[in-house]
Amino acid sequence: MDSAWTSIWDWGITFIQGLQKISCKPLDWLALLLHYVFNTPIYLFILLLYCWCINMHKGMKIGTTVLLSCSINGAIKGVLKAPRPYQYSSSSFDPATYKPGEMIDPATGKSIYADSPVFRVEESGYSTPSGHSQCASAFWPLFAADMKWKKIWKILLAVLLPCLVAISRNYLGVHYPTDVLMGLGIGYIFSIGCLLFSNKISALFNKLNKIYRILVIAVITVILNFLCPEDTSMAGAFFGFIVGYILMDNGKKFDASKGKWWQKLLRLGFGAFVIGVIYLGLKMVFPGKEEPWGQLCRFIRYGLSGFFITFVCPWLFRLCKLGEPEDGENK
Repeated sequence: MDSAWTSIWDWGITFIQGLQKISCKPLDWLALLLHYVFNTPIYLFILLLYCWCINMHKGMKIGTTVLLSCSINGAIKGVLKAPRPYQYSSSSFDPATYKPGEMIDPATGKSIYADSPVFRVEESGYSTPSGHSQCASAFWPLFAADMKWKKIWKILLAVLLPCLVAISRNYLGVHYPTDVLMGLGIGYIFSIGCLLFSNKISALFNKLNKIYRILVIAVITVILNFLCPEDTSMAGAFFGFIVGYILMDNGKKFDASKGKWWQKLLRLGFGAFVIGVIYLGLKMVFPGKEEPWGQLCRFIRYGLSGFFITFVCPWLFRLCKLGEPEDGENK
């Protein structure tokens, strides 16, 4: 194992041990709240809220940025293959046989790495960079920028919340400090890049014929899967999400802002149910990700979920009289 990396990890272990010395129940609860709540469910809920109840165009911009960021995160993790801090610092860690996700001793049913001096919670996958930190810094600045709040509250949401998420990853022993710094940096590059250049990129992209737009997205998706063949989920969601939007003619056939409050509530409930049936149903019948064809099936499952968000569900909303077209379109 490269000495430069081990030096970074050794320093990181020391930092985490110092941070965990201030452990107390309130901090434990806060860290676990950030661990479980500020994860996929909250981002998915807000994304569905935007796409189905607020503004499909803005939801598309936020969703594309976050999904692309998450795909890059998986690709970097697959290249670096860094162990988690609680794994690296455990006497049970063996660099020669290390694989992410192998954390439970089948003989005892307990964690293999329970003797680690920085153990708090367990996470699957590799360590570097921090996915939680990167997703937070990619998402919350875009969300804050769209809010009609005072500037100070926008800044606090865009900066403070991602930093809290990042430090909680160290406190829980699942990431080195360098992981969260890298994650925050990459995430902010995506969110700031989106705020500065998304309109120009969209204008150029929308000049292309639909077929060419889909081909561009397909090429990007192939590259993402090549960089991260171990997990095709985010690349699949990215592909399905954007292709569905393109086929809906840039969202012109559905206006998320229209409708009464109860119609929007029904959209959320009905749409979430449909997405859940597709996601969980396919998960039950498809092979696991470690089995043959598992990653292809994983790509299809996440791809269909993304496609349903931007194409099928908006079409169903209009069919069920829960949604309306944009102004200027014939009903």
